[in-house]
Amino acid sequence: MRTRRRTLLSALVHSALLAGCAPYGQTADYPWYTDAEALYAAADLIVVGTPDGGERRDVTISSDGDTMAHQVFSVTVSQVFKGDAATGTTVLVKQTLDEARSADSGLVDGQPALLFLEVYDDVPTSLLNPDQGWYRIDPSGEPTPLPGNPVPVSLTQLARFADRP
Repeated sequence: MRTRRRTLLSALVHSALLAGCAPYGQTADYPWYTDAEALYAAADLIVVGTPDGGERRDVTISSDGDTMAHQVFSVTVSQVFKGDAATGTTVLVKQTLDEARSADSGLVDGQPALLFLEVYDDVPTSLLNPDQGWYRIDPSGEPTPLPGNPVPVSLTQLARFADRP
């Protein structure tokens, strides 16, 4: 897997910032993506999978050993578009407790989702951002963006991106 090494401080910044504090088009200090291709390029791992209910865990967020409470979900992978994962395997995905408890941004037990993830060496993967890092899979099997995310994504698009040399 092409794992970009990031400092744990970067993980802290990514996890600790509150969503919804910035004007439309940008959420706190998270990157904002304008189209599906930008989301694809930014992610280390892109999968469709089904999360379990998750569990509260203290995740190390600094090189000093500082921890922060997260909800960590085991996501059973059903489709891979980018990165090192296989169908039927499990990927750990973390969300801050505030994000996980939100009706708008929290992963839902048993509800399939399209996930755009950053991969770290020693901690569970992270969504690219709370608003655009995951899409609900609707009954027709297509991704639906979360409220406030104007970027449509289709599984056909992602497959095309994945097939590029």
